[in-house]
Amino acid sequence: MNHFVKIIIIILIVGIFGGITNYLLNGIKTEKKYVLKFDIELLKSIFAGIGASLLVPLFLNMISSDIIEQSKTNEYMLLVFIGFCLIASISSKAFIKSISDKILKEIGDRVNRVEEEVAPIVENSVEPDNIESRKRMRGNNDFLDNVEISILISFENSKYIYRSINGIVNELKVDNDKIEHYIESLINRRLIKTKSIKDKDMYYITAKGKEYIGFQNNND
Repeated sequence: MNHFVKIIIIILIVGIFGGITNYLLNGIKTEKKYVLKFDIELLKSIFAGIGASLLVPLFLNMISSDIIEQSKTNEYMLLVFIGFCLIASISSKAFIKSISDKILKEIGDRVNRVEEEVAPIVENSVEPDNIESRKRMRGNNDFLDNVEISILISFENSKYIYRSINGIVNELKVDNDKIEHYIESLINRRLIKTKSIKDKDMYYITAKGKEYIGFQNNND
């Protein structure tokens, strides 16, 4: 028999068996004995058991287990797989909720990571409105240090979206400590932002920073 078909049959049979077991463990008592009453609750329990059993391969993949692959050549691993399916189907409600919560959390985390990745691209892809820029840039931002302005220009002219302090230091030939001070000042003014990439602090210019450069150029 094809191994894939064998796995599907195991999932369905164990799912049904686990669903019935779950029903009996939580079933109706008559004269201090559990009885199997074929009603809607039993059907719900069976379907939940099958559903939970079907999720076992996904669960094994999430924990990087190769039990299914091993079971092709080792029938003992089929027993282990049956055990997983049985546990899942007997505790179907808790198991399905646990898997669902974990998947939704992972999806949410990935969406957040994608949003963080595309944020600087989005910010740098919008052409600033010069009139609005002039209005927003009036005030304290008009009095940036020359080095701070040079840092913003280096971001604007760089081929990289994310830049490191070392890269800026090498380009502007300014002391590292001073650059860090200026970077902190620009972050506080929301002209640049920071992001951790591979455990290193990287920086990128914001739309507001681009607007400031445009404002400066229009006033030169």
